[in-house]
Amino acid sequence: MLRAVNSAAIGGGNSADELDAAAKALVTQLRAAHHPPEQVLLQIKQILADAGLRPSHGASDGAVIHEPHATLYRSVIESSIRYYFSNSDGNERANV
Repeated sequence: MLRAVNSAAIGGGNSADELDAAAKALVTQLRAAHHPPEQVLLQIKQILADAGLRPSHGASDGAVIHEPHATLYRSVIESSIRYYFSNSDGNERANV
């Protein structure tokens, strides 16, 4: 995951696909190990911090242009949450 975040942060070739696959794999592994969502989110945030990314506390309006690294941070967090609360087929779990 850290390698994928670093690649995306510098604008590597297939970084978006690689990052999405890495997020899905890590979150799926942590969920299978019965980590609660809060712990998964803390681990994801630690990986992002290790890559030198920090959260942005700016506006959450999608029309507002964000700094690329803040957008990357937000994207990883959002996809991680989505993967945590989805079935392996990508659909949301009904029993959450």
